[in-house]
Amino acid sequence: MKKLKFKMNRKIITLVCLLGSLMVVKNVLAYDLTLTSVGTQSTLGTNYNIVSYIGGVPTFVGTASPSAEVAVKIKSLLKYTIASSSGVWQFVPTALDQGDNLVVISSGIQSISFTLRFNATASAEIATPSALPDESELLGSGVWEYYIPAFAFGLGVYFLGRFGKRRMQKWEKGD
Repeated sequence: MKKLKFKMNRKIITLVCLLGSLMVVKNVLAYDLTLTSVGTQSTLGTNYNIVSYIGGVPTFVGTASPSAEVAVKIKSLLKYTIASSSGVWQFVPTALDQGDNLVVISSGIQSISFTLRFNATASAEIATPSALPDESELLGSGVWEYYIPAFAFGLGVYFLGRFGKRRMQKWEKGD
């Protein structure tokens, strides 16, 4: 009886350790990265190769997965921001050079890049629709980090229920 109890406790401890290791969540990476506006200019639904902006230093606003880390690289300066729990992120550059500035916004394997023509004369731009990511891009982008803890919890409940059922059956039989 003591040996059986030791084996059961060892199985429970192993299961708890396995579930605990699955519940460790790394940095969240966006699977739905978008840029919605540059300053007062909306970029929602379009993908510009060149964005002309006249005025003060613009705020970049976009959406990403909740709590995702978003990297913003302007020329060679790389800074990070975190999306809110609702998935909105904002970034205000410290300074921009007048003229063309290459901007790359990324999170995980997704990235948005364009040239920001700052305080220059506006030119006619041709907008092209923004492509949605396909499933192959989502696999490595961190979306599964939301599902792994839920899946691990479900497995834990399943195995705990099986263990409890066997214990109840033995108890009812008087073993």
